[in-house]
Amino acid sequence: MKNLSEWQPEPGLNQYVAVNLNHPSESLILHQMAQQVRAEIQHREAFNRYCEWYAAIALEHQQDLEKMQAEPQLLTWSPKKQATA
Repeated sequence: MKNLSEWQPEPGLNQYVAVNLNHPSESLILHQMAQQVRAEIQHREAFNRYCEWYAAIALEHQQDLEKMQAEPQLLTWSPKKQATA
């Protein structure tokens, strides 16, 4: 593992990468880790967007339900047929 002094921030990311890599496999491991982190971030952002959308739709549906409940019931105004026995 590298010393902390050999790690520098990568531009545009909050990740740190080693400046001097001794072995190509270290570079591959870091690359794979970076891809996994990016995939995890994208997954979490997509899930957060879905949760925000779902909450907005649920609120809209609740408001629609309240409006419908406040409207007069047109079917209750129609004359009912009397049952003949």
